[in-house]
Amino acid sequence: MERFLVDADSGMITTAVELDREEVQGYHLTLVAQDSSVTEPRASAVNLTVTVLDENDNAPHFSSERYIVHIPDHTQPGMFNLNNSECFITFQLLQLLQH
Repeated sequence: MERFLVDADSGMITTAVELDREEVQGYHLTLVAQDSSVTEPRASAVNLTVTVLDENDNAPHFSSERYIVHIPDHTQPGMFNLNNSECFITFQLLQLLQH
């Protein structure tokens, strides 16, 4: 499947299909320009690297809508991490509830 197109008149390179970084992180292309001389054809080549940037197209999924976590008193920032088999969660406390 061709992933890139080159306009023969302008030399502009465009994508022919949507690229996905999860499938391929980059492409290495060799572009060749050649004249149409019958007697002395000339050509030139250049290497081109295309890096595919990541777009957050895979939203996180959780097995539960709600998680309850008990954090010990006097826990300093960065001292408590929630880590289970599904994921590693980083969070910050937005509000301190006083009882």
